Amino acid sequence: MTPSNLEKIKEKIPELLYGAVFYTNGLIIERLLDPSFNITKIGSILSEIIKNIKNFLAEIKEETTEYKRITFLVGNKKIAVLRIGEDTHAIFVFENLWEPMQIIVKKIKEDLIHISEIIDIPLSEIEKNKLMEQIENLKREKKQLEKKEKELKENLETLEERCEFRQSLKQDLEEDVDVLASKRDKITDRLKSVNEIYDDYESREKLTDRQEILFKLTGAEKQRLEHRLDSLNQRIAEEKQKKEKLLMKIEREEKEDAKKRELLIENTEKIKEKKEEILEKEIDLAEKAQEIGKKELKPENLLDTETKE
Repeated sequence: MTPSNLEKIKEKIPELLYGAVFYTNGLIIERLLDPSFNITKIGSILSEIIKNIKNFLAEIKEETTEYKRITFLVGNKKIAVLRIGEDTHAIFVFENLWEPMQIIVKKIKEDLIHISEIIDIPLSEIEKNKLMEQIENLKREKKQLEKKEKELKENLETLEERCEFRQSLKQDLEEDVDVLASKRDKITDRLKSVNEIYDDYESREKLTDRQEILFKLTGAEKQRLEHRLDSLNQRIAEEKQKKEKLLMKIEREEKEDAKKRELLIENTEKIKEKKEEILEKEIDLAEKAQEIGKKELKPENLLDTETKE
């Protein structure tokens, strides 16, 4: 539709001051208005006019709530609201117009029919397109939530793996110390036996040549075992210190991961709730789309040029 339709009407009726074609919901399709006017507000007011007329007709128990033409005078201005289609209307403000409105409507009837015919997107179709856009937006939002949900799940799995690794590490640390302690116990027992033999030789006043050799070998074994025992004790002390540091680090990480896990679970629950909200919206939009689909979208010529004012 081009903006020349209302201008053509103004050429036929020079008294036309303002004009607009609009949908029932107030969306103005074509206008002949002052640029300083608030178009959005005017559209909202026009929508309320149509709504109030329908409510009034329903209140007085009229068989139909669909008007055909409304005219009223304000000073030297004559205002006419016409229903030109299923969901389309036109409003005209004439100044110093003295001809009856039915004659004016006859003059511009072809223009109005032309406007009605070329408005190939009725309100129901606009609503349907808006619903489809909302559904697509919900699908995109749902897809983003599913992606986020997958990331949260992967992060939770990573935390679980780290937790298992730390448990395994703690077990390994315990085993390492236990192995060293076991070696130390064996050496201690062996050293105890060697000390007993050494002390026995040392307590004797005189040793045979063979006993002298055994005494020296036992002394050497005693020193070797004592050295190994000292080394093991030092290593065990180092391992325990290392273990304590690692356990402190593990404890800090576990606390941090516990907070992260709590936050991840909380965010996962929020996503589930959001997905449920989206599902409810999808059902609601699907029902609305179904209702719109039941409407007849055929354009009608509802102009009654013979109706008296």
